[in-house]
Amino acid sequence: MEKEKKPKKVLKLNNYEFLTILGCGNFVINEGSFGKVKLVKNKQDEKYSCVKIMKKEELIKAKQVDHIINEYEILNSITHPFIVFVVLF
Repeated sequence: MEKEKKPKKVLKLNNYEFLTILGCGNFVINEGSFGKVKLVKNKQDEKYSCVKIMKKEELIKAKQVDHIINEYEILNSITHPFIVFVVLF
């Protein structure tokens, strides 16, 4: 018996209110120096999340694309309360 696929929830950045920067570069919560992490609130259900914003041009220039893909794959494969859920916009 095949597992029934759930319809994917469509996420759009304009559904979120951007509140504050949590990290930038090597500051506070951020994991790297190619972007920043912002606290956001969903306008519909008012749940809080974080958005990691990265500049594609800088990642390509610094040859970090493979590292970002690995980060995504690792975070997507782990289920733990202290590990974030990854969604791409």
